[in-house]
Amino acid sequence: MSSFSKKGKRVAQRAAGKERMKEVRSILADLDVVAHKLIASGDKITEDNLAEQAELYTGRELGDLEISILLSKLKNFQDELEAKRIQLQ
Repeated sequence: MSSFSKKGKRVAQRAAGKERMKEVRSILADLDVVAHKLIASGDKITEDNLAEQAELYTGRELGDLEISILLSKLKNFQDELEAKRIQLQ
């Protein structure tokens, strides 16, 4: 295979990788927004009802990995809120 053909394949693979990274970043940004909305809603969120609650804000069913990422984001955001409350008191 010529060097030209190999370079064309590498360029195509890099472009596909960049596009996939854009999609991943977009999903992570959406999960940030959903986590903030879930906290602001004041509803009790558990691992059991998280998927249904998140679906209200996303309009689609979340995958297992997305749910675990959302759980960790919720925990981090709630920890930050608690730290701010303690500083205010």
